[in-house]
Amino acid sequence: MSIVGEGYNSIGYSLPFYWANANEKPTTLIIPDGYISGTASGINNSQQIVGSISNDTNEYPVIWTTPNAIPTKIPLLDGYVSGRANGINNLGQIVGYNYRLTVDNEFPDISTSIPVVWENSNDKPTPLPLFDEHVFGFANGINDSGKIVGFSNIGGPGYDWFPFIWTTSTAMPIQLQLLDGYTYSSPNGINNSGQIVGYNANNTDVIQTYWADYNEKPIILLSLDGNINGAANGINNLGQIVGYNIIDNDNYFFVPLIWGDINTTPTPLQLPEGYTSVNAYGISDIPEPTPTPTPTPIPIPISNICFPSGTPVRTDQGIINIEQIDPQIHTIASKNILCITRTTTLDTYLISFEKNSLGRNVPCQKTLMTKDHKIMFKGRLVPAYRLLSFFDKVKKVKYTGETLYNVLLKDHGTINVNNLVCETLNPDNIIAKLYMRNENITSLVIELNASLKNKDVVSYKNVVHRLTHNL
Repeated sequence: MSIVGEGYNSIGYSLPFYWANANEKPTTLIIPDGYISGTASGINNSQQIVGSISNDTNEYPVIWTTPNAIPTKIPLLDGYVSGRANGINNLGQIVGYNYRLTVDNEFPDISTSIPVVWENSNDKPTPLPLFDEHVFGFANGINDSGKIVGFSNIGGPGYDWFPFIWTTSTAMPIQLQLLDGYTYSSPNGINNSGQIVGYNANNTDVIQTYWADYNEKPIILLSLDGNINGAANGINNLGQIVGYNIIDNDNYFFVPLIWGDINTTPTPLQLPEGYTSVNAYGISDIPEPTPTPTPTPIPIPISNICFPSGTPVRTDQGIINIEQIDPQIHTIASKNILCITRTTTLDTYLISFEKNSLGRNVPCQKTLMTKDHKIMFKGRLVPAYRLLSFFDKVKKVKYTGETLYNVLLKDHGTINVNNLVCETLNPDNIIAKLYMRNENITSLVIELNASLKNKDVVSYKNVVHRLTHNL
């Protein structure tokens, strides 16, 4: 999941924050030049984020289309100069409020602060219906069914807030129930199951609460280390909740929290550097990606008929280094290549054929191969090591354990390597059978290698039997 919120700096301005997941430090969202603060209030599965930015005069609802984007202002109702976007669903519908400011800019004008819904970020909002006596309100959260939660009141700032749900954007609001002993409330988030989170409050306490449904009484969510004061602000479709607890009532410091579900104690989110008061507002549904386990590499089988990397092989498409041959692209003498095998050898040396060692331009450059690899000599395929005694420029060179390669065709054949005619891997060879096996071959390779290293003839014959009979 991803989370958004805000934090307050040392001079009291808020900055919008984004947590890519619950285990990482947040990053700061972009605030354009000319604006001094901002908040991120809601996020959907497309990573669109809504909130607000402010200058010295007004607050403006905005959308960040991605966490790295510059925010774009969302239109206001005609005659309104300020507002905030509080929630966004997966259809791109947004809720919040529009308002005007009084002369001292402290409280919204109670006659013109209204909850609104934007069908998309490009259109002007539509006011949500309120009862006639209710003149001040907010829309805080919206789910994919278009259900909206928020609050309103009768008398403006300083009056008790009535928690509401709008089942549609045109329906009259329905009041939610309060905890016993609490006088006002703000529902802040709603998910597609109709679960709602927010807070209940009275003259002394503000406490995080959860409604299983808008017809039920709320319950109190667990708090962090007994800190009763706090709020739940957002809930996703996995039932995960974000919000805050107050850890310093005197200085009113917030710690951002995530609840794994309604029954768990919350876990603090990481704070940005230099911030001691941070709030988490919105959370997306997308689960954190499960790390793809690094597959255990298949051990390389041991063989004695192959070439080192960099060996040039003549294909129908040109001369290609053996390790770069692609069976989907390349062919040899119009024959399809089944695969390029990768092996090592127990031999302590390779055979080196220096340039012109067998004749003019044979080979045309230095060529290495395992000692048992066969080459064409006087019309016959003979193992490379047999030429050591006949040619001064055919020598042993130390084998250092590098990966070796060979070409497997449907039938046993030959390839041209630096003008040497060399055998391909025989399809009857145990390595060919191993590579043409469709299922996981790890255990077979391990057994094969162990039998060769330990010179265990019985185990070796067992592996050969299983491969030969496809067991």
